[in-house]
Amino acid sequence: MKLVICLMLTTTFLVGCGKKSTNSTSAVEKKMDIDTVQETTEEPLGPIKITKKDLNIDMKVKRIIKPASDLSNFEEFKANLNTYSVTFSAVKERYPFAQVSCFKMNFDEKKNYRHWPFDEEGEKAELRFEIEKYDPIEVKYLCVISANGKNEKIFEFSLKKSFLISDKTDIMKARIGNESEIGLLVLDQGAVLTMGNRNVKLKAEGIVSNKGILQTLSDEEIAATNADTNGDDGGLVQIETKELTGELKIELRGANGGKTTKMALDKNTPAAVGANGQGCWGKQSPSDSWCEGKNGSDGEKGNSGYSGQNGGNTGSIKLAVTHLNKNASLAVAFTPGIGSQGTPGGKGQPGGAGGKGITVSWETYSNKGENVQQHKLTFKDGNRGRDGSRGDAGTDGINGKAVPSSIQIGEEISQINNDWHN
Repeated sequence: MKLVICLMLTTTFLVGCGKKSTNSTSAVEKKMDIDTVQETTEEPLGPIKITKKDLNIDMKVKRIIKPASDLSNFEEFKANLNTYSVTFSAVKERYPFAQVSCFKMNFDEKKNYRHWPFDEEGEKAELRFEIEKYDPIEVKYLCVISANGKNEKIFEFSLKKSFLISDKTDIMKARIGNESEIGLLVLDQGAVLTMGNRNVKLKAEGIVSNKGILQTLSDEEIAATNADTNGDDGGLVQIETKELTGELKIELRGANGGKTTKMALDKNTPAAVGANGQGCWGKQSPSDSWCEGKNGSDGEKGNSGYSGQNGGNTGSIKLAVTHLNKNASLAVAFTPGIGSQGTPGGKGQPGGAGGKGITVSWETYSNKGENVQQHKLTFKDGNRGRDGSRGDAGTDGINGKAVPSSIQIGEEISQINNDWHN
């Protein structure tokens, strides 16, 4: 009867089933200077390097749970996102006393390698590897298979970390970085992953989206442009992935122009005062208009307001998807930034006050020098000048533009600069 033992190890290696392990390290510590051979595999993402082939054993790597096309197993899939099954199988021959010793090459091997036996029949050893939160994006493994302490087969391979986005976050805070090659990118319902105004290059094994959103700029970035500053452009985002599962929306956005705070100065100093009437003294019948006060000068037009700030361009997406799974949907929305308003023009200059008219007095006499009459005449003041009109308002900032983008699904390429969906 087959003996079955199942253990979970805290070092991120999860063992499958087999016999009790030993603690021999000689196979791992040997110097490996033998010529290498490259063999390809569907999973993991990279090739397997084999440095010794004395044993007739194959290796297969696969995810524990793959997402269903309708995401019916989404919760189970998320819980096992970074868990892989690694199976070493004997071909033709059997190795009942064979042992697998593996360690992460990214770290000190003496602290992280573990051992697993083949099953009693010597047919296979089934392991589970789990990539942890603080592991690097690419985790490199080395596994040595030994039988009777003599024959060996050595496998080197790497697994890419997958990322689950559950809320609103930035690509840097999510520890993905602006240029990465990852496992799966998974967006939970309501999740938003923001690229900012960076240039992003992302290669992913697949994208799984439960109505998630990828966007260039966040709501906060759109609205938080500094005063007197043009809105930021969205970045250039390049994504290459083998497949898309679920419903994904991509929002290409520019930031709104910042508020213009400079205000046109008012012209508060009045225009020139009109001249006072003059030169009327000594006239017996003063009636000349130049005795009147002159009109004040008209005020000048006010200063023009300052222009608003320009909105940012949307940024662009260059997306290449090899395959859309059944029920997958993809939409792209363009939202350029809006230019801010120009400021009002300043008040016009007040008109100048009118000049003062002259008041003159004189006497008239009869022919005989009798009957003296006193006379007094005040000439009118000049009119006040007209106030200058308010200055022109500053022009509004220019709205941003939708930057041309491309979507490739399989061999078909769509060039777009308007809202689009498959």
